[in-house]
Amino acid sequence: MTSASTSASTTFNVPSHVFYRNLNVEPLYAVRAEGNYIYLKDGRKLLDGFGDTAVTAIGHELDPHTVAAFFAETVVGATTGCTPAVPGYFKAMREVCDRHGALFVLDEIMCGMGRTGKMHAWQWEDLSSPPDIQTIAKGLGSGYAPMAAVLISAKVADVFAAGSGVFVNGFTYQAHAVGCRAALEVLKVMKEDELVEQCNQRGLFLEKALKEQLGNHPHVGDIR
Repeated sequence: MTSASTSASTTFNVPSHVFYRNLNVEPLYAVRAEGNYIYLKDGRKLLDGFGDTAVTAIGHELDPHTVAAFFAETVVGATTGCTPAVPGYFKAMREVCDRHGALFVLDEIMCGMGRTGKMHAWQWEDLSSPPDIQTIAKGLGSGYAPMAAVLISAKVADVFAAGSGVFVNGFTYQAHAVGCRAALEVLKVMKEDELVEQCNQRGLFLEKALKEQLGNHPHVGDIR
């Protein structure tokens, strides 16, 4: 266990396998990767968070009774610059969550709504079933009006139905009429003009052109 203090009178314990950060702790940045490990600037060697070994660790080494849900961005956006997971990672994590009864939650606020060439980025993955919970936003309103939504599976909806029967939640701009109208029009145009399909086709063209022109450039590390 790692002890962390937030004030002179407040102390809490954080399991050693959980990484956290505050104003006095530098974020977890890797300087190089080798095999199934990543290496930090101070020389520490950690399990590669995107590899098969990590899936095994989460599925077997952690007590499933302490894990309520798995959260991830399907394609990591601003943090690392449009970085997808290695092939098979989300499929394996979906299976781990199903096996232990944990919720599988994906954040597609940046990468969803057609931006990867499919309506949802997770549709590129060979998942046994869709996410239990999924967040969408930016592309939903396409910049015309602020709009976000949370998609839930029947499994999650059934819990509400069996309980209070309602989702007790609210904030100032919830269900804003202008935002909802804008989102409906955006979805209509996306379907009528086949924008998702065009995104896929033009994305492949752009990828090919970039690799031909910059694939061997010494200052270009990766094209994705």
